[in-house]
Amino acid sequence: MIAVGPEEVRVCYERLANGWSGAPGPWGETDDVFCVRVRASH
Repeated sequence: MIAVGPEEVRVCYERLANGWSGAPGPWGETDDVFCVRVRASH
């Protein structure tokens, strides 16, 4: 997570298809990285 503005953060995470053994695996054909922008509002 990193702050990118006064009321905004970016969260990035990964989903490993086969744990640390690499893809493919029981959770998919590829390892994937996701990033989400989160804004606070009031």
